[in-house]
Amino acid sequence: MQQLSFCIDDEDNEVLAVYFKLTNEPIVRTLEINPECHLDLDAQGAVVGAELLAPGKLEIICEIADQYHSPLLRRLAERAQQPLAGVA
Repeated sequence: MQQLSFCIDDEDNEVLAVYFKLTNEPIVRTLEINPECHLDLDAQGAVVGAELLAPGKLEIICEIADQYHSPLLRRLAERAQQPLAGVA
């Protein structure tokens, strides 16, 4: 299961957070990369999901994807960097 979720401020439509869900594996640990980026890991240490609290800095997710050998996370991050169609 792949899912890209956005948390958007209702008043000004600003994106507050982005969550990249890669699998349905149970999360056993959350790793704080920095205050704006958290990785959810499964029992084997593979990335289950990633939360970015500063979506203007999506490039960090690409770097983390490379570090954790997760091409799926990289593809989702690259997709999230593309402008959203129909969003003002």
